[in-house]
Amino acid sequence: MQSVSCRDLLKLAPYESKSWPHLLGKPIDEAIEEIKRENPDYQVEKLPLHCPMKLDVRPNRVRVFFDEEDKVARVPQNG
Repeated sequence: MQSVSCRDLLKLAPYESKSWPHLLGKPIDEAIEEIKRENPDYQVEKLPLHCPMKLDVRPNRVRVFFDEEDKVARVPQNG
């Protein structure tokens, strides 16, 4: 069985690298709605800041981290 690197998988993915810096500081639910409206195929994950997570790469996933005020705390990006 031949191994495949993450870099090879990204080349095959139909998703371009994308980020949403304008959502920083916005209410979490509004940010998620905007991302899903832009591309309904994205799997959007709502996570508290500093939450432990897997380090796998999935181009169709967007993680949106929020703070204690339910505001976007890091620039959302796919991957």
